Amino acid sequence: MNLWPGWLPPWLQDWVRRYLLPILQIEVRHLIWIFIQGVAETILLFALPTAAVIGSQKVWESRYRLTPAQQNQVARWAAVADVIARMEDVPPVTPLVLWYKEGGLQAVNPENCEGIMGLYSAVRSGRLPCFPPGPIDDAEVARQLRLGAAIFKEHCPEVRYTTTDPETLKRCYLYYNAGRLTRLNPDQSGYVMNGYDAAHQNMLHRTASGQVVRLQVLGAWPVHLAIQAQLAHQPTAALPSLLLPLALTLQEVRDRLWVWATIRQAPSSLPALLPTCASPVVRDCFILPHQGDPRLYPVLAAGMTVSRVGEATCGSFPGAAMEVARPSLFPAPMPGRLARYTDQWGHLIVQIENDEWTLWVAGLRSVVAGIGEVSRGQPLGSVGGGRGEFFFVTVYDKIRGGYVDPRAFLVQNVCPPVDPEWQPSLSSQEDAMNLAPLLTLLPLILGLVWAIWLFFKKDLLAKGPVQVITYFIGVILTLWIIGWIVDILLPQWVAQRLLNARQSQDIRVIQQVSREIINEAAGSEPAPTIVVYTPLPPTPVPPAPTPIAPTPVSPQPTPPQGAGAPTVPVFQAQAAPGEQVYTVRSGDTLYSIARRFGVTVQTIQQRNNLANPNDIKVGQQLIIPSP
Repeated sequence: MNLWPGWLPPWLQDWVRRYLLPILQIEVRHLIWIFIQGVAETILLFALPTAAVIGSQKVWESRYRLTPAQQNQVARWAAVADVIARMEDVPPVTPLVLWYKEGGLQAVNPENCEGIMGLYSAVRSGRLPCFPPGPIDDAEVARQLRLGAAIFKEHCPEVRYTTTDPETLKRCYLYYNAGRLTRLNPDQSGYVMNGYDAAHQNMLHRTASGQVVRLQVLGAWPVHLAIQAQLAHQPTAALPSLLLPLALTLQEVRDRLWVWATIRQAPSSLPALLPTCASPVVRDCFILPHQGDPRLYPVLAAGMTVSRVGEATCGSFPGAAMEVARPSLFPAPMPGRLARYTDQWGHLIVQIENDEWTLWVAGLRSVVAGIGEVSRGQPLGSVGGGRGEFFFVTVYDKIRGGYVDPRAFLVQNVCPPVDPEWQPSLSSQEDAMNLAPLLTLLPLILGLVWAIWLFFKKDLLAKGPVQVITYFIGVILTLWIIGWIVDILLPQWVAQRLLNARQSQDIRVIQQVSREIINEAAGSEPAPTIVVYTPLPPTPVPPAPTPIAPTPVSPQPTPPQGAGAPTVPVFQAQAAPGEQVYTVRSGDTLYSIARRFGVTVQTIQQRNNLANPNDIKVGQQLIIPSP
């Protein structure tokens, strides 16, 4: 193989080979190998951190109870679901739970006409028309979420917006799936409990059509807890930092080493101490705890020093916030079955359940205990110390069926002071990890690793300055190419996606839908006068809206209401028997018109050949099909 360029004359090649190369002591083939080595090792230097980031991301994704796409849907629709839940008087996360169970949180109607909420009985009985299969817009998602919440309330009228009792919620989810006449125990229903713990995996389930299937997806109750855990923290739809999974993994590794280095006593030998710190508060959502088996009794902060405690508050997880003076290992307060709920934003909630109690701990920096049985005193993870880094404890009494003030389970020689002004909630807690310092140290760490790598490559440094210069020529060239790729492609990629998100019709529609639902709940707009379905038991149906007669046709454009509004020519809409003609007014949207006449947005859009459902103008006449 000739390594010389073809444009060099033979006499010059011979001169370089005979006289110049012996003086410089350069071997061309070896020099090329040094150059390739510099390129390969530079790529390897960047490939190792990239592999660590991607690998840690995969590790944490495997711990999610919901996929990242589903968590994004939960964050996106949380406000709308909460307003719907208030209007229908069901728990806040129930519409989202039903959407997950029946439609996988996807805005696509299935082929069975039941819609994204699985409204089997209503469709089969004729109370609701068939939901056309295929993708649906956000207005239709909101409509079906409300339909599902209303039918959930019909099946379980005893449930309320403030209901938190697990047994009641499990029973209501079973009624929604199997009807109120079912005699099945909710704890034995795959629809309700599949995936909750080791005893509820791959459960058999009988569908509405009678087919028996083995479930692989989560049941309604673990989904309820997972969504509740996500929304209990500050909801955000932003993408997580690329370094967040890596930082969380490193924190967990550090805490595992901490546990290994400090624990010298078997957890099972720790005594079952009884609480002596404070009397429980009995008010609002808190009840008086029972005195049961002391071996199962929760014992909080054994081996920790709690420096401050907040007031007990109600909410998604009724409980109290606590703070420690310095970072500490958090011991398991009681024996039981451990489960963890993690989201892609790094929020952790741990649940321990035994025959008498269920306990949740949120705000941990890491979880080091494995899923399954844990014993009292076994380290669960670590909590941060100092102001602003608190953990939140919730205790549920399964015997008496209610939440208990967790401060009554604190065991310390000196009880921490209760700060009545300090009532933080999970939604106000900032992320425990600040990744900004890591970003500034990243170049230094990479440079240090590189220096160590070169220090041990004595064979390279012993070859002379020419080999070293050639090596770094490959390094610099590779760094320049990587920097060029990042500088050219990454900003364009990010900018394009931000632009697409800003201009997305979905974003505009969901903003409009959310605004109209909230206005309706607040009474700013009249409620729809047509009932879409007949409730059970039957109630009087309000009269249908009075048809609006078409205005006389004028050759001139009808002036709009309000100065500066766009004008459109008025045309004579040809309505079929049973249809109505409606003239668009100022402030109307296709969604509000559809709700007013009891039809869907898609029906009006198809009947009037509207390419864009958001592009309607004042004075425009629309044909409204019969409901």
